[in-house]
Amino acid sequence: EVEAIVAQVSAIPEIRGIVNEVVRRLARGRNVVVEGRDMTTVVFPRADLKFYIDASAEERARRRFAQASSSMTYDEIVNNIRMRDEIDRNKKIGALKIAPDALYLDTSGLTIEAVYEKVYSKILHLREAHGE
Repeated sequence: EVEAIVAQVSAIPEIRGIVNEVVRRLARGRNVVVEGRDMTTVVFPRADLKFYIDASAEERARRRFAQASSSMTYDEIVNNIRMRDEIDRNKKIGALKIAPDALYLDTSGLTIEAVYEKVYSKILHLREAHGE
C-alpha cells in the first residue's frame, strides 16, 4: 500500500524536486548511504561511489512475501513489482536507470549478510585503490 502511494506522490514533479533538495541538503558535507531508484542518476549523480543493487522480480517478491506484512499473494506481489518497475523505467522525471558509473550487484539468491559482505568488500577494495 505504501509503495503504491509513494509511486503516485513521487510522480508529482514539484514534490519530487522539494524532496530531492532536502535529501541533498541533509547529505551535504557528509558521507552518506542513500537508497532510491534515482539516487545515483538524479539526486547524487556525482557521488563518489554508486551501487545499483538489484534482484529479479521473483526474488524481491519472495523476500517481501516472507516478511508476511502483506495480505497479497506471492503472484500478486510479483505482478505489483513488475508493474512498478515498468512504470519507474518509463517516468519522464526520475526514471529508473543504472548510472553508467554504478557498480551493478544482482542479489538474487543472496542473503542480506552476503549482500553486505559484497558491498563492504567492494568499498574496502576501492578505498585501498585510492590510498585511503
